[in-house]
Amino acid sequence: AVVKGQLNQCDLSELRVPRTTSCSDGSTSTRNVDQVGSTDVLNMGEEVERIASRLHNAERVMKGEAVANDPRDLERVRMRERIAIATDLYFGQNTEQALPHLDIAVKSNLLSTEEQTLALFRRGVIHGLGQRRNEAIRDYTAAIELPGAPVDQVAKAMVNRGNIHSEAGRMNEAIRDFTATLTLPGDIPDQVAMALLN
Repeated sequence: AVVKGQLNQCDLSELRVPRTTSCSDGSTSTRNVDQVGSTDVLNMGEEVERIASRLHNAERVMKGEAVANDPRDLERVRMRERIAIATDLYFGQNTEQALPHLDIAVKSNLLSTEEQTLALFRRGVIHGLGQRRNEAIRDYTAAIELPGAPVDQVAKAMVNRGNIHSEAGRMNEAIRDFTATLTLPGDIPDQVAMALLN
């Protein structure tokens, strides 16, 4: 209750934290734009909301309310815990270590559509940074094709998939992804700008 009260007093809606990655020389690099092209920053306001939601869900499970309503609630809480760990690793210096947590969460079929899309996108970014292009394309495609996926995540996945196609010399596929990004509905200026630049 104390933590929830403190979280409710925080107004971090405008605070953005860029992803930090480790360099081969042991130093760290902070980038607002991933190597594969799409912006990916941690919105602290949204993160506080997710933490408060996870605390609420955990509180329900501890009181026995969630288990009585749906036995899978405990598993959902565990998957959200994995997503939280993966998020810490992804935005920290150990990006690659987020992969096993994302793998388990994606395979669980317990995430909301938004969480599933984000997990697939982040897993795609990690594969892209590791030069595992086929795996990155697979995850971006899964995020794009997920029914009900948030448009901003679909746009990021399309731009990143287009960049990977471009790097591999598959210009027709790259152009198709960049063009499709331009036709998506909604307010996605960062992704439209990236598509136009490419």
